[in-house]
Amino acid sequence: MHAYRAISRESFFKRKQAESFPTLEDVKKILGLPEDGPLERSPEAKLFLSACFHGAEEVENLKKEVDVLLLNESWKRLETTIIPFKKPPCVVCNFVFAPEHDFEGNYLQDFEAFNVPINYLMVTIIPTPGESYGGYALLSHLDTATSAPRKLIDSLLNQDNITSSLLWLIFLHTENFAISPYWYESLEDSVTNEICEVFTSNLNAFRENEISLKDCHIDLDCWNPDKVFKM
Repeated sequence: MHAYRAISRESFFKRKQAESFPTLEDVKKILGLPEDGPLERSPEAKLFLSACFHGAEEVENLKKEVDVLLLNESWKRLETTIIPFKKPPCVVCNFVFAPEHDFEGNYLQDFEAFNVPINYLMVTIIPTPGESYGGYALLSHLDTATSAPRKLIDSLLNQDNITSSLLWLIFLHTENFAISPYWYESLEDSVTNEICEVFTSNLNAFRENEISLKDCHIDLDCWNPDKVFKM
């Protein structure tokens, strides 16, 4: 259900993002241009708009698949890697994204091949107060997915500091997270500046200097991950 929630949210927001892009008629009204005057989108705008609609269609197709799994209670069709943490997480999240590179910089899938389905990874971090563990990270994907999400999970688990690497992934790929203000305000300015930089890079569609997972070099408090298991 955590994975389903992430997909449902993304399906709604992707479509709204694509539909909210101003039409040429809207642009003319905003700029006060004649309605019958010539106006064309820039190549960058065309590429961005095409990517928005393609992304919306891909996530909607993913939601159709998990809708069937939910109705048929085919729980085994969703593979989940679970990381237990002995300490409560200071950041919680719920999102889905398409892995492009792993933490070593290895290429995982080609987003420009529009005839090839994109494979997704659903990520959730939840606290579990009162239990034996402080929280869990849930990394889920369909059993029909290619190696892209599996390789990213393996890459994450091979990092020296899984907590820091997981947080870097979150700040890089989503805005749907909640963060402990007490923890954040206790960090050094150099660390918070780096977190802000990687987060804002995710919001810039035309960024020139792209920040990736391999650029992670923050060293944050460890949540003491325990033995990983799969469902």
